[in-house]
Amino acid sequence: MNNDLYNENGLNPENPQSEATHEESIKNEAAESTNGTEAQMPHEPISDERTETDTPTEEAHTDATAEPIPEPVKKEAEPAPASHTYESYNPAPTPVTPPVKKQKTGVSLAAVAILCVCTVLLSCAAGFLGAYLVTGSMADNAEPNLAGPDTSNPVVIYQSSTSPASGMSADNGSSAYYSVAELVKASVVEITTEHLVNSYFQYVTQGAGSGIILSEDGYILTNNHVIVDSNNEIARTITVRMTTGEEFKAAVIGSDADADIAVLKIEAANLPAVVVGNSDKLGVGEEVIAVGNPLGELGGTVTNGIISALDREINVDGTMMNLLQTNTAINPGNSGGGLFNMAGELIGVVNAKSSGTGIEGLGFAIPVNDAVDIADQLITNGYVSGKPYLGVTFYNVTNYSEALYYGLKHLGVYIVGLEDDMNDTVFEIGDRVIAVDGNEISSADDIKAVIKTHEVGDTVVFTIYRNGKMREVEATCFEWVPESSVQFEE
Repeated sequence: MNNDLYNENGLNPENPQSEATHEESIKNEAAESTNGTEAQMPHEPISDERTETDTPTEEAHTDATAEPIPEPVKKEAEPAPASHTYESYNPAPTPVTPPVKKQKTGVSLAAVAILCVCTVLLSCAAGFLGAYLVTGSMADNAEPNLAGPDTSNPVVIYQSSTSPASGMSADNGSSAYYSVAELVKASVVEITTEHLVNSYFQYVTQGAGSGIILSEDGYILTNNHVIVDSNNEIARTITVRMTTGEEFKAAVIGSDADADIAVLKIEAANLPAVVVGNSDKLGVGEEVIAVGNPLGELGGTVTNGIISALDREINVDGTMMNLLQTNTAINPGNSGGGLFNMAGELIGVVNAKSSGTGIEGLGFAIPVNDAVDIADQLITNGYVSGKPYLGVTFYNVTNYSEALYYGLKHLGVYIVGLEDDMNDTVFEIGDRVIAVDGNEISSADDIKAVIKTHEVGDTVVFTIYRNGKMREVEATCFEWVPESSVQFEE
């Protein structure tokens, strides 16, 4: 330090440069102090917060008797920190991410989105271009057949190099399904019916189903439920429509509700009759096709499937039947249609489909051996011979309001009709059936099931409730003979 600038009391007032030189000296000392601090903490900023003890004052250079430091010197000395300032240094908090970076991130996301859209568009364009190139290559190598009236822009149809015969498929008719369908579909006909209903007023209802040509001279096999109404009354008129569009009025030769088989007759000749197979030789998994008239308006429809099961005991309208199960598509109107094996032989008569929400692939058919046996009897006798029959009409009373209406005290199966010269002397109208052959009865179907186990001439024991008392009576099984068949209409 220059001693000429100071005396024992501080600044030398006799030296005109002392004030300016003192100011410069303070600046140099502040600079040296700052440089020293930066050397110790090169990466940390200086805190702007200071206490009163951290700020340097004039007492560092003067005593109490010295003259006051001129104002300019005092102002210049304020920014010079003392070296002990850093002892109370508090690091600054972590800087907050500036808004500029947020804007930068948004721009990046937008750029990524645009890039993704561009990539998808380019991929689509590449796919269309590839499909176009492949199509063009195929067109160059194939031998197309042209069709359509617009010769300037023809439609290209691709087929195999071997030209199939007229009406055959592209594989020259080698498809088994195609061959079988061509062989049998003309043998399956459409059936429509009309029923006269007498209620508060008279009106006509219509029905539809399918049938199978059994013989060249016009015998048609179908289901009984195709030609009768809910009261088992045979339709007033029955019309058979061939695949050629030709229509014929039909007469009922015979029908059997238990077997659900009916035989019709039309006046025609040289008809395409089916070839009857053997249902006893069927196996589960064997391929079959069904031909029929689904919905009553899609005649000649062919569907395929397999035999899913044999000898299914199924309750159809209160009658237990032994049926074939198939996953072939079966719909209303298919009833009476044919189920064929892959040799084109009739192996079943379609008669039922299990219905309900979510139920598919459950169709049933009467085995052809059973169906033809019933049909032969209907053609020969007009009915199925040897069937036991009581001549009694039973009625189920299932709720108390109905019982009250008829003046009855109990629910159950009641006798409401008797035919002359059969069991009319054994039973009385109003008898309630409790049991048959010791089997408790809850419905008329239960009685029917027991009677089917008997033969003509057998005696059946009934437990009945009459006039407040329980009693047992014996009924005789007669042979069932139906009413005469429907005649042709002029």
